Amino acid sequence: MPSHSTPAGIVTEYFETLRWTEQLAQTSNSLSETRRAAAMSVIYAVTAVEVFLNLWFRVYANEHTAQDVQAEFEQSLRLKVGLDQKLSKWPMLLLKKKLDLKAGPGGALIALKAKRNSIVHFESTNDTIHASNIIIHGLADTSEYDSLSAMSAVEALATTEAFVLEIFRLAGFDDKTCAQAQAVWIGKQTASSSIDRGPAPWIAPHVTC
Repeated sequence: MPSHSTPAGIVTEYFETLRWTEQLAQTSNSLSETRRAAAMSVIYAVTAVEVFLNLWFRVYANEHTAQDVQAEFEQSLRLKVGLDQKLSKWPMLLLKKKLDLKAGPGGALIALKAKRNSIVHFESTNDTIHASNIIIHGLADTSEYDSLSAMSAVEALATTEAFVLEIFRLAGFDDKTCAQAQAVWIGKQTASSSIDRGPAPWIAPHVTC
């Protein structure tokens, strides 16, 4: 029998997992464990953002856009467009605002994505090392992976949270609404994120918070 979750509940689950790996990186007792947890954080952070984009924009499109815009957005979902296209096209399509991908939260996310790629798609797998009379061929350059630290995990989480906040601001949410939306969608509590327990369609349509 299938199980079901609210869109906000799914996104929050991903962000809570990201917070868990970030804490692992900060509390691990060895460099190797820290590096592994940091790698998980960097990889999972980009995934969490894409899950957020897929679900939040779908909810927003259903509530706030005309049918032709909804149709164009749903077509992109069916085509399973990549993250780069989602970042460059969806904010303008649905929010009528361009997301800056060169600076600010958008630029930071692009940099995080590049870091993720560097520890997933190794640029070189043909390096050779000469050691005494031994020659080893086909080595991968793991410099980026080896440089990961607890701070890498902290920055990954901070980048994703700042990016989500930027999307809410592009949607026109005021400060209080942004704080409430962060609490509902990614489980981030702030001083001003007390949630009205009535329906909040601008946060999570069709869901009573």
